[in-house]
Amino acid sequence: MTTAVPAGAAALRGETISLQMGEGEIRGGSERDLRVSLKASKAEVAVPYSSLRSTELVRLAEAGGATSEARGLFWLFEGSPEEARRAWSASSRRAELDGFAALVEASALDREGRELLRALLAAADKRDWKSCRKILEQRPRLAGAKSWIEASAQIDEIVESSAESVEDPLYAVAPRRKGETLLWSYDFEKPEELRDWRMEAGDIHRTDHCQHPTGYGLRLDQGSLILRNARLNFLAPLVGELRIEADLTLIESEKTPCIYVGVGGYRWTVEQESAMLETPLGKTPGVHGPPLKPGVLHRIALSVDRRGVSVRLDGRVLFSAPVDEALRAGPPSVQLFRNTTIRLDRVVVTGTPRRDWVAAERERRALLAGVGRKYALGAAQILTDGKSLGKFEKGDEGVWEVVDGALRGTGSSPEGNSGLYAPVFRNFRFRMKYRPETARYIDFSPRQGGHAWLGLCLPVAAPAEWHDIEVVAVETAATCVLDGGVMLGLSMSEGVFTEKVRIMIRDGHSSLKDVTLEEIKGAPPDPSVALYDGFELGPVASAPSWTVDAQGKKSWERRLLVGSGDLQSRDSWKDMDVRLRIEGMAKTRIQLLLRGGAVMDWTFPKDGLYTVFVYAKGDSADVYVNDHVHAPARLKASPGPVRLTVSQGIAKVHEFRVRPVR
Repeated sequence: MTTAVPAGAAALRGETISLQMGEGEIRGGSERDLRVSLKASKAEVAVPYSSLRSTELVRLAEAGGATSEARGLFWLFEGSPEEARRAWSASSRRAELDGFAALVEASALDREGRELLRALLAAADKRDWKSCRKILEQRPRLAGAKSWIEASAQIDEIVESSAESVEDPLYAVAPRRKGETLLWSYDFEKPEELRDWRMEAGDIHRTDHCQHPTGYGLRLDQGSLILRNARLNFLAPLVGELRIEADLTLIESEKTPCIYVGVGGYRWTVEQESAMLETPLGKTPGVHGPPLKPGVLHRIALSVDRRGVSVRLDGRVLFSAPVDEALRAGPPSVQLFRNTTIRLDRVVVTGTPRRDWVAAERERRALLAGVGRKYALGAAQILTDGKSLGKFEKGDEGVWEVVDGALRGTGSSPEGNSGLYAPVFRNFRFRMKYRPETARYIDFSPRQGGHAWLGLCLPVAAPAEWHDIEVVAVETAATCVLDGGVMLGLSMSEGVFTEKVRIMIRDGHSSLKDVTLEEIKGAPPDPSVALYDGFELGPVASAPSWTVDAQGKKSWERRLLVGSGDLQSRDSWKDMDVRLRIEGMAKTRIQLLLRGGAVMDWTFPKDGLYTVFVYAKGDSADVYVNDHVHAPARLKASPGPVRLTVSQGIAKVHEFRVRPVR
């Protein structure tokens, strides 16, 4: 409360005033207080000005002849600047008083800001996120306070940490909602966190780029992730406000390390002498930032949305620019080449999972969860007992022999292969132990045959250790787990057609043991409909101008469907996803119609092979071309066929599939 004295206190004699003790009549006043005679008791008391309400002070000031400037100052120091400005609005000193009011307000705001910032930091230290969220409600009002401006980065971290969790069984780590997007944070203290990530080989077959790197794999180490020669992909493809941020330490590399950090189709490449940003269309807008220093912890961040792209290193902005290309809908990732090893910690990703991925992942999880419950497991077949090849057959190259109760494969030359094959079921659970030994990499295809396959490269980061692999494949749903925790990224062709499992040892030797196979019975067949699968037309009506290119001489070689005009499904669906791989020259024009309406009318920007994907659910359709986000489309309510029209030029269809969505 103010301690100022209203002007003209002596002129207040006879005025009535309301007090907590009851009504009274003013008998006189001094610089400190008023003398008031209480009506109820007739007692005379001294009432300090500091105990009076602001409104009472102003009324008394007016009665005592105080100026408008004085009345305004009462309001200002009582914390009501708008009332103050109204009081002196007609004053000739209004501009001067308004400036003074702004200074007072800024001082009061900064004082309050410092107090609330201390409370916010204390609550964050205690992980009292509820209190943090309550204080952060004041952030818009305190945005101009000096203390909050200086602590903005720290406050941003608290905003993210205190955001309310979104419980969803799809994720091992519950995301937090941040506006319209989700945020995931990983400190890798628990092995379960790895279930939200997939490890894949970083193009290790490409000798021109990777020089046959050794030691592909990852491991947890004292709350950090050690990654070598691999690609680490987040579980879900994301769209919207995208970011990947992490503590990264370069541990080891061979001559020239190569680290890619990617999100939204943008990729920040850090090499020996420089760092460079690459756009979704392959442009490189200059060199940005220094290389990473070996053994030094760096905080890296790549953010991208429709407003712009930003690269930060250790809190410093290296690059910032508007986005003028369609973003790619893919998982945030970190990828390593050239025998590079890094330590990762405090990884943060943001974005919105693609609708089609969420639906497909829930269906995939439901299928896998049914194994042994809804779908019966057959008796385990032992493919090898460690005494012979058992049910395996050796390929044409390399040597397989029994060594210490295990099968040991060795390539026919320093860079040769050693293949092993065994029959598998359409749906199955496959288990084995393997030890990499000197193998540079191991190709593993648990489902291989005809024109369909399921495969990956097995990690070889710990060559002297035995590793456990479990693959469960139910139609197009499949999962591969390494050592009971690390998820491995599987590549799968469209459709399900299987003959055998294939294990290929490359560049060295490796051993296998305890190999078992169990059939999964009773799973519902995959509902995909192949309008064209690269071999023959499915349930589709076509114009006579479409012909199957017969250049493929062998039964397993794909053929192309070449022509123009219409290709239309005979069946009709309401909700579906459509996958089209189509090749053509620049200015080839195609239309894709679902439910009687066009979801895309597009002209090829240049010669090439394009993948078109449409997810139609409810009254809208998401459209992607080579994973670039295309304009969304509105749909009619009724079911309808799928129709592809090539209205300009000649197109070559590699694959055309429709999958009903439940």
